[in-house]
This record gives sequence, C-alpha cells and structure tokens, in this order.
Amino acid sequence: MASYVSINSSPAAIRSAGGRLTDLGSGFRDAGSWADIAALEEFGDDKFGAAMREQYPPSTRPVWDNKVALGQSLVDTGQDCVTAMNLYEQQEGENAANISSIDPRVG
Repeated sequence: MASYVSINSSPAAIRSAGGRLTDLGSGFRDAGSWADIAALEEFGDDKFGAAMREQYPPSTRPVWDNKVALGQSLVDTGQDCVTAMNLYEQQEGENAANISSIDPRVG
C-alpha cells in the first residue's frame, strides 16, 4: 500500500478553497437563530410574514438547532485544508532540499 497523495490542483487553489469554506462556515454559524427567523419581528404579522415563515417548516429546525456546530465544522474543515497545504508545501521543500544535498559522487 502506497502512502501517496495525488493533488490534481495547486496547493494555492486548495488553500483558497479552504479559506472560502471557512468564510462560508463562519457566516452560517453566526447567522440568526430559528427563534430569530420565526419571530414576528423578523417577517411581520401580515400575509407576507406568514408566507416567509412557511419557507422554514418544522423539518428545517434540526438544521437551525445544529447550525452553530455545522458552521463550526465547515470552519474547521476549511482551516484544516489551509494547514494541510501549508504542511504539504513545507514537506515538499524539505524533500527537495534533501535530494539536492545528495552528493552523486558518494556511493
């Protein structure tokens, strides 16, 4: 079994995607709560407010109940992508330096 990872993109692109995932996750994590969305103050006490509240049926409540944890998981995953690419590039640099330091005359 090989311990080989193939990256079909640049580390910079993956780092950038990790940053975007972190931003999206923090925005979702920090968005309003179910109580905020269901509140009359949020949508109003008229037919338009009722129509908006209908867009958030009880089946969506588990997402809202867990949104802080879900958002934080996205943040953590994004940060892990950035860390992994930093470590990957660091190791690649060390490997290149090690190979370059080999004296071909010694053998």
